Amino acid sequence: MNNIHKKHQDAEWVLVTSDSVSFLNAAKDKFSFVYIVPGVVLHPDWSKAEGNLPYAKSFIDIFMIANAKKAYNYSTGGMYSNSGFAKNAARIGGIEYENIHE
Repeated sequence: MNNIHKKHQDAEWVLVTSDSVSFLNAAKDKFSFVYIVPGVVLHPDWSKAEGNLPYAKSFIDIFMIANAKKAYNYSTGGMYSNSGFAKNAARIGGIEYENIHE
């Protein structure tokens, strides 16, 4: 993530989204420039929540990515490296998208 931040030094924050609470917490703890939208992490395909409010974080994440300067799908090690979440959000916003696997 340092490489992404270095590419965008004019940006105060790097928004990080994930359906993994562990990944979000690790990113937030390791990097001072990481911003995470507060809320409950649910995966829309797998979670069974009542009503729409529990999914608010996922929708806010999508709209935040769609309005970013650029979207990345970042993965490392054994992480799933082909998520469509950031890619689809980038399509919604008409912004550039890049897949990075380290």
